[in-house]
Amino acid sequence: SSLTLRGTTSLLLSSLTLRGTQGALASSHAGPPQVPEQVPEQVRPSLWQAGLGQARRGVRACITRGPINTRPGSGSGSGSGSGSVPGSGPGPCKHPRNDTNLNTHPVKPNCCVCLDGELKGKPLLLCDECEKHYHCACLSPPLERRPKKGTWLCPSCANEPSALLASLLGLHEKDAYFTDNMDDLLRFLASDEFLKCGNSILDNGRPTCESGNLRAQKAWIEACTGVAALLAQTARDSEADGRFVSLALLLPQLLKQRPGTRGGGDPSSWSQSQATIKLCQSFKRGNLPSIMRKAAREGEKLLAKRRLRRPPAPPVVPPPPPPAPGPNPVPLWSAQGIDSALWSDMDQRVSRAEAAARASNLSRARKILTSAGLAAHDAVEELHAKHPVHALPTVAHHDPNLWSPPLPPEHPDATNALTPLALAKALRKSPRGGAADQLGWRAHEDIGPLFSDSESDLAKTFCDRIAFCFFSGHFPPDTLDVPTLWGGNLIALSKAPKPGVRPILIGQAWRRLVARAVTPGLRAPCEEYFTGAHPRVFQFAAGVKDGASHAVNLTRTLLDVAKVTACDPLNPTAAAVSDITNGFNEIARQPILDSIAGIASIAYDGNRILPGEALPYSCTPLAGIAPFVAGAYLNRATARYSAPNDVHFIDVTAGVQQGDVFGSTLFCAGLHPLLCRLMDRHPEVICVAYADNVTFIGKLSLAWAALDEFNKLAREDLKLRINTSESLIHVPSWRALAEPPALYNEVSACFPNTPLDCRETLQGFKFLGAPLGIDSFITSSLDAAVANITSELPFFGALTDGLLHYRLLRFCVAPRMDYLLRTTNPILATDAAR
Repeated sequence: SSLTLRGTTSLLLSSLTLRGTQGALASSHAGPPQVPEQVPEQVRPSLWQAGLGQARRGVRACITRGPINTRPGSGSGSGSGSGSVPGSGPGPCKHPRNDTNLNTHPVKPNCCVCLDGELKGKPLLLCDECEKHYHCACLSPPLERRPKKGTWLCPSCANEPSALLASLLGLHEKDAYFTDNMDDLLRFLASDEFLKCGNSILDNGRPTCESGNLRAQKAWIEACTGVAALLAQTARDSEADGRFVSLALLLPQLLKQRPGTRGGGDPSSWSQSQATIKLCQSFKRGNLPSIMRKAAREGEKLLAKRRLRRPPAPPVVPPPPPPAPGPNPVPLWSAQGIDSALWSDMDQRVSRAEAAARASNLSRARKILTSAGLAAHDAVEELHAKHPVHALPTVAHHDPNLWSPPLPPEHPDATNALTPLALAKALRKSPRGGAADQLGWRAHEDIGPLFSDSESDLAKTFCDRIAFCFFSGHFPPDTLDVPTLWGGNLIALSKAPKPGVRPILIGQAWRRLVARAVTPGLRAPCEEYFTGAHPRVFQFAAGVKDGASHAVNLTRTLLDVAKVTACDPLNPTAAAVSDITNGFNEIARQPILDSIAGIASIAYDGNRILPGEALPYSCTPLAGIAPFVAGAYLNRATARYSAPNDVHFIDVTAGVQQGDVFGSTLFCAGLHPLLCRLMDRHPEVICVAYADNVTFIGKLSLAWAALDEFNKLAREDLKLRINTSESLIHVPSWRALAEPPALYNEVSACFPNTPLDCRETLQGFKFLGAPLGIDSFITSSLDAAVANITSELPFFGALTDGLLHYRLLRFCVAPRMDYLLRTTNPILATDAAR
C-alpha cells in the first residue's frame, strides 16, 4: 500500500535526525533523497523540501563550529609560505585550515577548568585570544552575567597580551577613523579567528556590489583611508603588517557585499549603494568581528545551498520560427538560422550586454551576446586534465639575488618602477566593467577611487604596502593563504559548437594592475629581444604592436618570394606549421625561469646543455620582474572553480596563467631560446612564430627536419603536447596540382614520427586566421569570414537601446574585417570589404 504524506515525512525526518549533521551534509553532496517508488508524484516535492530544510539546519550547526575546507593541499606543508626564500621550497602553514572530515561529528566544547560542558543550556564563554572555553562561575573572579557581544578575553590573556596584540594596541593614531570598539577590533585582528574567517571568506566569497552612488563611494574611500592609516604605522614584514594587509585585501568582501533580492535577480544600484553605506558605517564603529563572522557564515551558507541545488535541467528551447512567406528576403537581424540554445536566454544576455556597453566595455558586450558563455556542466575533470601536475621548479643554480625581493620603496637606494602614478595610468587603460576577482576587487570601481589623487597618502600606502607585495613576490607573515592569492577564479568557457572547454584563470585585480603598470617599460627591450636575438627567428607575440599582422605578412612574403624565384623541383620551398595543444597551461615552468636567469637547471637539447651551464639566448629583459615571476610561478597556486553544484580547488603547478598580463610574454620566454638554438643547427630555415603558432620556412626536407626536431625537443624540454593531426606542410609550387607528387611520399617516409598532411593544404592554408594560397582559396576564405560576421547580426538586433546597437556595429562588427584586410591582397579583398 502507498505511504501517506505525513507518515513518509515523519520517517524521513526521523532518519535525518538519527544521522544528524553528518547525514544531512552527506545527503547534500549526494543530491535529493531517494524516495520509494510507491510514493505518489504529488508527494515527492514536499519530501524534498522537508529534507532540504533539515539539511540546512545541519549545515548551519556545522558552520557555527568553524568553516569546513575541502580544498587539496590545505594542510601543513602544502602552502607556499609567505615570502619564503626562492629555492627553499614551501614550508608548513603557520595557521592551517580546519581539515575536519565531513563524516565526523562536531565535538562539543568543555570548560577548561571543570571539564564540563554547557550547564542548563547556557553556552560557554570563548576567549578570542587563546580560544579556550569557560563557565562564568569558573572564572576568577566569577562573572555574574555574560559579557556583551564583542571580543572577550579570559583573565590570563587580558593581563598578559601577546606581542602581536601589544603592537596593535600601541598604534598611536588608532582613533583617527574608528569611533568606537577600537580595542575589540584590534584584539580580534590579533586572534587566530581572524585568519580562519579571512581564509573562509577567501574560499567562499560572495558576489560584491558592482556600482554605487557618490555617498557609497565616499564611505568606501573613508574606510580604505582608515585602514591605510593603521597599515602605514606598522613595521614592514611584521605580524601586524600581515594582519593589516589581509584586512585591506578583504575590504570588498566585508564592505561591498551584494544584498539579496526576493526574486533572486540582480539588486538595483540604489540598494547596492545603501548596503555599502551601512556596512561602512558599522565598520567605522569598530564592528569588524561581527562583519567578518557574518561574511564567513554567509559564504558557507551560499556554498551549502549550491551543493544542495538540483542539477540544472536542460533548457526547453522552442523551435526556430519559420521563414516569412513571400519573396521578401529575411532581414539580417532576424533570429532565423541562429543556434536555438544561444537564443533561449537572450533576455538575460541583452541586459548584461547593455550594462557592459554603458560601462564603455564594448568588447565584453559583444562576447556576452555572441559567445556560448560558460560551460553548463561540471567541467572539473576537464579542467584537471588541462592543468597537469609538474614538479615545482628550482633556482638552486641561479644567482639568488635575481629572485630576491627588491628594496622597499622607503629605502634610500630603491629604484622601483612601481609608483602610484604608474598605477593610476594603468587604471585609466584598464577595461571598465570587468569581472571581480576572488576577493571582490574591481579595477575601476574599487581600486580606481583610491588613486584618483596619485599624490595622496592613501594612494602611496596602498601602492607601497599592497601592490608592492605582488610586485616583489613577497607577502608578510600571517597573511591570508598565499597560494590562493597567486591563484584566482577559474572559469570554463564553452567551445560550442566544438566540444570541450577553454580554461581562463582570473587572477587578483591587484596583480593584474601591477603587471599593467610595469609593462610599458618592458615593451621596447622585449621587442628587440624577440625579433633580434637571432637573425632567422621572429617571435611577434611579445612586445610587438599588431604582431599577428606582421607574422602573417612576413610568412606570405617569404612564400611569394620562393614562388617567383628559381625553385628546385626536387626540394622546393615549403612552410611546415606545428600545432601545440593547450600550450599555455602545460608548458614547464623550469625553462621559463632558466631563460630569465641565463643558467640551465636541467639538461636541454638532448644533453647538449647540462645543468649549471650558461643557457644561450636567455631572456635578460625580464630580469626586472624576476621577483614577480618567482612569487607567481616558483610555488604552486590554487585556482577556485565554481561548478553549477559545487566549488572545486585545483592546484596549478604548470603553465602560465592565461589571465596573467605577462602570460604570453613568459610563454615566449620559455620557447624562444629553444627556437634560436634549433635554428643554429638548421642554418637554411627561417622560423616565424606568434606565441604557440610556429612555422618553419625553407627547403621541403630541411623545413620538415626542423619541425621534426622541434616537436621532439618541445615534448622533452618544455613538456608540450604536439597535435600532429593539425600540423601541416604547404608547398607554394604545388598549388596548381590536384594531388601531391611522389616527392611528398619520399620525404614523408624520412620522418615517421612527424606525419604532415599535404592534400588538404595544396591550394592554401590559414595562418593565424589569415588565408595564404591561391586567389580562389583566399576569396572563399574571405566570403566565409563575411558570412560568419553577418551571422552575429541577429544578436545585436535584440538590443533595446538603438545607440548601443549603433556603437556595437561600428566599433565591434565593422573592425573585425580590418585584420583580414591588413593581411590580404587589396585587389582580392575589395568585394569582401564592401
